[in-house]
Amino acid sequence: MPKRGEVYWVDFGRGVGFEQQGSRPAVVVQNDRGNRSAGNTVVAVLSAARSKLPYPFMVYFDAGAAGLKRGGHVNCSHLHTVDQTRLQDYVGVFDADVIQRIDAALRYELDL
Repeated sequence: MPKRGEVYWVDFGRGVGFEQQGSRPAVVVQNDRGNRSAGNTVVAVLSAARSKLPYPFMVYFDAGAAGLKRGGHVNCSHLHTVDQTRLQDYVGVFDADVIQRIDAALRYELDL
């Protein structure tokens, strides 16, 4: 069962248009209560690309964070609800600082 803040390789399958497709890392952003009681979970996509602009919905992290070999960012504007069977290999878990920054980016993106 996935837990909030954990990073997995996720099989997004075939996408349409700008949708994510293929297999790539993502962080679980759904709360643990939902993860225990549902067969799906909400994830935010990770990318190794560095943006030239500091978008408030992006959370940057360094190499080694959550067991990732490369630094990059969590794109909190790119959320997906996926069946938990799409979660492939476990990578690691982000520390409290990164999770707090993800929370702030989600609040911005969702206008909460």
